[in-house]
Amino acid sequence: MRWGWVALAFLLTPIVEIYVIVQVGQEIGAWQTVALLLIESAIGVWLLKREGRRTWRELRLALNELHRAIDKYKDYADPGYLGPQKLGTNNWPETLDVLVDGVKLPGPDGKKMRFLRRIPIDPFTGKAEWGLRSYQDEP
Repeated sequence: MRWGWVALAFLLTPIVEIYVIVQVGQEIGAWQTVALLLIESAIGVWLLKREGRRTWRELRLALNELHRAIDKYKDYADPGYLGPQKLGTNNWPETLDVLVDGVKLPGPDGKKMRFLRRIPIDPFTGKAEWGLRSYQDEP
């Protein structure tokens, strides 16, 4: 039943908008109404482009941060600074949480090396969850 209301809203909204546009056109005139609609459309397009650019910029920054942390992990793991290599990982981090939680360095002092303060937020989902792909995955 809930979807019925949604469908009804999608049908009624354009009808109400057209009615309001016609009423405004009768009050202020046809040319002024068309000009008002064009200005409103131009503002809408500008806002949409601006927000889209902002989201893509945030995504690029988050991916760069992840890329640098993963590369730094690999750079330390390859020569063995993070301990022995785990089988099947080829010295890549197993999860993104490893980058945040850190890796205990070999030695008696028990220090941890961290590569990220936190997992960046995905601007498209608003969550700190990312789809993980590997060069070993099927294309």
